[in-house]
Amino acid sequence: MTFRIVAFDRDGIGAAGTAYLMHKLDPEGQLVGAADMFAGNAMGAITALALANGVEIAEIMKFYRQNAEAMFGNNAENAKYCHQHMIAELGKLFGAARLSEMPRSGAKLMVSVERQSDPESNQWATIEIGNGRHDRFSEMLLSDLAAAACSAQGYFEPHILQPMDHPARGRFRTSQSSECNPSAAAMCYAEEHFGISQDEFEVLSIGLENEGRAQNDSQSGEGERSWAWPFSRITRSMFRKAGLHTVDSNCRVSALGEKYIRLQAQASKPCGFDDWQELSAVFDAIDKYCRTDEFSRARRRLRASWLPAKSAIPVPRRSLHQEFR
Repeated sequence: MTFRIVAFDRDGIGAAGTAYLMHKLDPEGQLVGAADMFAGNAMGAITALALANGVEIAEIMKFYRQNAEAMFGNNAENAKYCHQHMIAELGKLFGAARLSEMPRSGAKLMVSVERQSDPESNQWATIEIGNGRHDRFSEMLLSDLAAAACSAQGYFEPHILQPMDHPARGRFRTSQSSECNPSAAAMCYAEEHFGISQDEFEVLSIGLENEGRAQNDSQSGEGERSWAWPFSRITRSMFRKAGLHTVDSNCRVSALGEKYIRLQAQASKPCGFDDWQELSAVFDAIDKYCRTDEFSRARRRLRASWLPAKSAIPVPRRSLHQEFR
């Protein structure tokens, strides 16, 4: 048996780029249909949650294109953007669906977030939440989990679920420690909650390499509102690259070998967390990457390995012929 994971990373509007890369890789949805689990971190969690809930990639792209500006609007008192406005947009996509209501025979899900473990000392811990058996957060709304993953420090207020002292509630925000690649966390989650063994995993990890200050940030507020404030931009860049390399190494040394494939496009220009004006440039960078030999080789490998799929948890999907550019 084979258990196939598709993992999406990227913060901010770059998540639209990783979703678009998935569409370019799999325009008819065959690879998506062969996946047993979707994983995501930061705004990449929106894509993972939506695919696991049966939303087609075309609808996900439509959401990013139509709501990018709206999500990064309405200044808040203690953060750059209005958290409630973001929640409203996510509610339109996910409705009132809960993790516990996802079909047992359907795709599995894992999202990395941070939860405040000690309010008095302001300590936060990275946790994994999904639709696994005995997951204590199983009654969480998909929209709440998406909001928790998207609540980047300095841009949005933490996402709060009352009562605060409940073991499955509390204060949540974007996970910084696993920002770049949630693949390894997804493997651990699948082992713990679904009993998947190491030799069953095949992983497709999708990302977008991009460093740059957000166009919409003022120079005076950059440090205060940055992803990993109060660290410098150089230090933050080191943290991000170290996280990517560490998790990639974890996947490779976990005996995956050729069963781990990383697709990572290079942004053509600096594009910050909230640069919704640059979505076209992000898509252009993906189009350019999809013309490379690297992309062609990866696509051939995936189609040879994943199709026709004999996965552990088959998930029927509709054909995705709709283009959105």
